[in-house]
Amino acid sequence: QPGKPAYEEIVKQFGTKVMDQEKKVDRQALAEIVFNDKSEKRILENILHPEVYTEIDRQISSISFPYCIVMIPLLVETDASRHYDRVLLIDIPENLQLQRTSKRDNKSEEMIKKIIASQASRETRQEYADDIIDNSVELEQLKHSVGKLHKKYLLLSK
Repeated sequence: QPGKPAYEEIVKQFGTKVMDQEKKVDRQALAEIVFNDKSEKRILENILHPEVYTEIDRQISSISFPYCIVMIPLLVETDASRHYDRVLLIDIPENLQLQRTSKRDNKSEEMIKKIIASQASRETRQEYADDIIDNSVELEQLKHSVGKLHKKYLLLSK
């Protein structure tokens, strides 16, 4: 967004080709660039990640709950797990990930596959996880798993 910390640097680095008519970053255009060129992806990560972690730290410092969950899609890839007490993986087989993402997002199957390929493998993410929730089950079973894990986290937080 204009006025946000990383905005100026993204525009400076990638130019107006990643801007929409309202002068906001066109995430789709930026994704096309970074998921087709690893060096451009690293440049974007070097711009965004410091800002993201600063904001995470700011928000964590203001909570008063027994625990909090920080959602970090690239946790393994950025070696961020070392900053947290536990790693929770919301896991799903790749074929379902592809189906759900194509239903949710306006991206081609080819682009979704490039994005998945740029991430740590499912097996690697599972190795990093202290806890895993299977997101391919029915909603009631998912709710049960979340409730059970919530109780565990409350106990661990004491």
